[in-house]
Amino acid sequence: MIVDELINKFRTASRELFNNYFRMEDCWGHDGEAWDLENRFSVVQKELFAMLVSESLDCATVEYGQRQPHLRLRVKHETAEIMVNREESSGYWDFPIDKATKEAVFSFICFFDWDNLGLRDNQYVRAEITDWPSHPEAIGKHALLNANDVRFEVAES
Repeated sequence: MIVDELINKFRTASRELFNNYFRMEDCWGHDGEAWDLENRFSVVQKELFAMLVSESLDCATVEYGQRQPHLRLRVKHETAEIMVNREESSGYWDFPIDKATKEAVFSFICFFDWDNLGLRDNQYVRAEITDWPSHPEAIGKHALLNANDVRFEVAES
C-alpha cells in the first residue's frame, strides 16, 4: 500500500512546526538556546510521527529517527541520486554509489536537512538500505535520497 500522502502530511507538519515555532532567527548568535529548542522540537516530532503515521497505519510504534521496518521506500523512476554513508551510519556520505535503481529497497528512518538549526525543508529522506541485489555491499548502510524521488509503502509482514 502506497502512503505518500500520509508521509508528506507528516513531512509538512514537522517542517512547519520547526520553522515557525522552534527555530531561532539568529540561531548562531544564541547557540545554546537554539540547540535547546531543537532538542525540545525532537520530542514533539517523535510524538507527531507516532500520532500521524504509526497510529494511522496501525503499526507498532518505532521511535522517529530509528529504522521503521514497516515503512519501505522505493525509487519512483529508473534511477535517483543517492548519497550513501561510508560506514553503516556515519557523517561521511561518500560511499562510491551515486545512483539508486528501482531494485533497491530502503527502510525509512527520518527526514533530513544539512542544517539542524536553520530553516528546514525536509528535502532528504534518511533510510537504511535493506535490499539491493546489484549492490549487496551497500546493504545495512544509511542513505540520503531526495524526498520527491521516492515512493513510501507499507512493508508487508
